[in-house]
Amino acid sequence: VEAGARGMPRVTISARFFLSLSAAAMLTTATLTYFTTVAVLGHEETEGWGTRDFMRRRPGSVIAAVGWVVCAALLGCHVATVCVYEHMKSEQPVLLVKLAGTALVATSLLAHAGTIPGVREDYSWFLGLESFQVCLILWIGMNLLLNRSLAAASNAPSAAALRLDLAVGAGAIAALAGSIALGIYSAPCTLLIDGAWILLLIAFSFTDPRRAQIHLDSLHVATDTEVVAVMDDPFPGVPFFMMDLHGIKANLRAGAAAAAATAEMKTAASAEIVVSPK
Repeated sequence: VEAGARGMPRVTISARFFLSLSAAAMLTTATLTYFTTVAVLGHEETEGWGTRDFMRRRPGSVIAAVGWVVCAALLGCHVATVCVYEHMKSEQPVLLVKLAGTALVATSLLAHAGTIPGVREDYSWFLGLESFQVCLILWIGMNLLLNRSLAAASNAPSAAALRLDLAVGAGAIAALAGSIALGIYSAPCTLLIDGAWILLLIAFSFTDPRRAQIHLDSLHVATDTEVVAVMDDPFPGVPFFMMDLHGIKANLRAGAAAAAATAEMKTAASAEIVVSPK
């Protein structure tokens, strides 16, 4: 954070910053879930358990459920940052990026539902974590495909940076695919491969060759004049956004007009003082 125009704060957000936080939260949640469950139930009871067993049985399921809320929220921030960046800067198929991001966030909620104790026994068809992992594979693949546009660019990163991102991303995809296969067939001892894809995801968050960033400049509370200038622009994300509920828009317009009149009076008074004879 630094001073921008008019002395207002300027914030720079990396596109993969929230991904690194989300992956770190996943690793922390998984570690706490494992050690807490082993401490309560003992090594003999948990011997041969896979990652999904620790997430779906108490007391580990409680930690997993709470921790995954943080993971999903940070992952949503990452997706939003990438989608905004691609919408503003990229000539790539932005719609595909948005669809992949929406699917990733939606399936992260399904993965959270997979922490319910007994969900595997009562609903054997439910593959919440696996569906999230599939969408995460697609999301990583989408990011790797976006790097292809940099090869012919004048400011393209080095070939080594592109190869490093490709290698780490491909490794994460391979580990995720292995985790999905083992999870579907309820194979025991999936802790190592699940730990591998989380660690590779953390590494992937630091290898962005595009250095995609969003710069927020002159952060401040909008004045009435600034609000009036944009409040009639349509925004489909909020229903009934164009309605003037309780006369709020009328009050803002009146406030903006009063502020403009006051500014004109101050300008006129200053001009009169300057030109008046001594």
